[in-house]
Amino acid sequence: MDAFGRVGTGGTLRRAFVAGALILTVLTAGVSCKRISALVKKPPPPTFNRPRVDAALAKISEKIQEDPKFIELIKRGPQASNGEKLDLAFKPNSGYQDIGAQLAAKGMARLSPVEFLQQVKLKLKMAEKLPKLCAGFWSGGVSIADLGEGLDSLSDSEIERWFELANRATHLELYATTPLPRFSGQVMTDGIRQIAAALPPAESQAFVATMQQGVGAPPAAGCLAYQQLTRGGLALPDAQRDTFLRGLSFDKLVDW
Repeated sequence: MDAFGRVGTGGTLRRAFVAGALILTVLTAGVSCKRISALVKKPPPPTFNRPRVDAALAKISEKIQEDPKFIELIKRGPQASNGEKLDLAFKPNSGYQDIGAQLAAKGMARLSPVEFLQQVKLKLKMAEKLPKLCAGFWSGGVSIADLGEGLDSLSDSEIERWFELANRATHLELYATTPLPRFSGQVMTDGIRQIAAALPPAESQAFVATMQQGVGAPPAAGCLAYQQLTRGGLALPDAQRDTFLRGLSFDKLVDW
């Protein structure tokens, strides 16, 4: 299939999103109905094992735990997840983790253009500093430890903003009354072609090859392609940029 078609963009990039999902993963790990009251009364123990990251997480954990809709969702158990699931770089290992990850991921798709742009830039900044995390954004398999290391590479204010956006996304999805947004496949295809055309010939050829390889590309190549797509998306005209960047993160919401 063409490098700019379904295989190149969807199969590879749909796992790119890890953004706010882990905030809910942290809060819901191992929860049962019998533990709801304990969950609400006190925040969970640190999970990232990184003081600055855990401190930022603790600041917003109670907001989520005390939300009546969140409590009701946890009471209903793993079967509470409704609708089509999004593909994430992080792979939950329990039903409760899956609820949290899906909730935050879907909420991220509802963020305002300004908020979503902030999240994309923070994610790119982590990817530029940590090749392993960057490769995971391309092919999947991101662990909590990987994300914790990435967050710890940010400034205190940036870490706090990451979790604020996660909290915002969670709230938006909990109280959503409309379907998830859909994104234009034509915008995605046009954007990828523009990004490839703007690269030097040798880099463009390697970029296309990586797109064709998808998640099977070598980690370094996948990381580079992720950064090229994200930077290229950030440089697109305003009318195209938001849809393109969201499409990179939410393949299943793209109308190809």
